[in-house]
Amino acid sequence: MSQLKDVDYKHRQLYRILKGKIKEHAGEPSFLLPSESAMRREYGLSVHTIRQALGQLEHDGLILRKQGKGSFVNTEAFHAGVTNVYLLGVMFDIESTYFQSILKMTVPPLLRNGHAFNVRTLKADTPPDILLDMELHRIESLPETDVVLITATGLDVNAVRKCLSLNVPVIFLGDFKSEDMQDMSFNQITGDNGYLASSCVRHLAEKGKSKTALFIGSLEHLFFRQFAEGAMSAAKSLKIELEIFEIPKGYTSFPETEKREHVKRAVSNAMSSFRFDSALCACEGPAIVTEMCSRGINVPGDIYPIIADATLDGCPNWQTDHAPFIDAIYERVAELASGDTENKKNRLQLEPIFSEG
Repeated sequence: MSQLKDVDYKHRQLYRILKGKIKEHAGEPSFLLPSESAMRREYGLSVHTIRQALGQLEHDGLILRKQGKGSFVNTEAFHAGVTNVYLLGVMFDIESTYFQSILKMTVPPLLRNGHAFNVRTLKADTPPDILLDMELHRIESLPETDVVLITATGLDVNAVRKCLSLNVPVIFLGDFKSEDMQDMSFNQITGDNGYLASSCVRHLAEKGKSKTALFIGSLEHLFFRQFAEGAMSAAKSLKIELEIFEIPKGYTSFPETEKREHVKRAVSNAMSSFRFDSALCACEGPAIVTEMCSRGINVPGDIYPIIADATLDGCPNWQTDHAPFIDAIYERVAELASGDTENKKNRLQLEPIFSEG
């Protein structure tokens, strides 16, 4: 137990300690301060003293306190226009890395704004057409639901049509994998890959970065082309130097050894031709970061990375900064809630939050 000294008011000492923790974890939207009971054990303080320190942090805008949920670091100004959200994971086990990354991005910021949040999954070992109708009927029976977030990866054409028939706004999270979805044009859906890219670049600018290497798949692919256009447009307006390092078409079907060679080549080209201080990875993020680390680059540190795909496993000693993705989701949620857009029913899709290339 770390007893605080008596030379200063203890709540002021605790305030400084907690402020240091907040600064250390400022890029983690889901970071919680220790509980009051944990701080009592750690510092030997009374509940009154702890609450004095927390109250000052809250007054200074450094934390958001939610009764029964804890004290969250206030890293972003999240939109509070929507109060009841339904997250539906189609063909995902709730323990999957992909689904957990979505939960991490969405649940904590919503909880701390007092939102109600329903999370349901239709498991991967169950044909979605058997349960999807029942689940959509369940959503329809909850009149307080303001918006539905649905993972798109497991959806086919018929499932998408069913989801869009809901009488509440729908936002799809992820990239449709079915090939017959590529050129479909529902009136309700607008692709927004460029917005996601600009959100990522804007976040890098806010972090003080000025030279960004964009690692991306073949620009013949619609997602990558839209993503690159959005990133370049944002970089130009924000006066950030951005260089594109393209990985060849069809790399996702390459054998792993060949895929690694393409990643190595892209990183090598970037390091030899461009002194970048940040990396935006629209594909193969963990492999690119691992390759940088193997070449002596400190990540994060020398390089600040943002990964725009969901493959988070295997990254050495760092965590993805989810803030740009949260921004991209909730600015769209706020747009739906405002009613000042033609997309005020279910005519909006953020496509994709993630892409596996």
